[in-house]
Amino acid sequence: MKYSQNKSLNTFEIEYKIANKAVQIKSSGKMGVITKELKLKESVIQANNTYYLKNHGDSRIIIGTMKQQIQGVLAGFCIELKLVGLGYVVHKVGNTLVLDVGYSHYRSCVIPVDVVVKLEGSQIILYSINKEKVTTFASLLKTFKKVNMYKGTGILGINQIIKLKKGKVR
Repeated sequence: MKYSQNKSLNTFEIEYKIANKAVQIKSSGKMGVITKELKLKESVIQANNTYYLKNHGDSRIIIGTMKQQIQGVLAGFCIELKLVGLGYVVHKVGNTLVLDVGYSHYRSCVIPVDVVVKLEGSQIILYSINKEKVTTFASLLKTFKKVNMYKGTGILGINQIIKLKKGKVR
């Protein structure tokens, strides 16, 4: 039996609609459906069922968005954050994330609809098929407790390495 006979192929579909200065891209796959509307800088020229873009930046944005959507509908995006600090705790209450990160009050934020949050000890695992939503939510969480460059505490990415600064030299 050959390996290629048992191999399952990942399938996805991309649909796009091009208007005068806008493109709507819809991708669907085994993980779900993503739709995004892009505004173009220059208008699109159509001739013989072929579209021409005047601006090279517009074509790069369209291709990059298609790549992200394909990766999203096939596998999704995962970001891991870790809480580094004494007594830093995170709790999930319904669709709200509550963080106790050393302030006199709790910091809370509402979890977006498309983002799945899993808590494992001091780690926060974020997963979504939409890269834009998961990265903006991760950056929002990082703003709740910025990294202390002298102690190395705060909310960090799982692979983030920080170089500690020296304190006062007496």
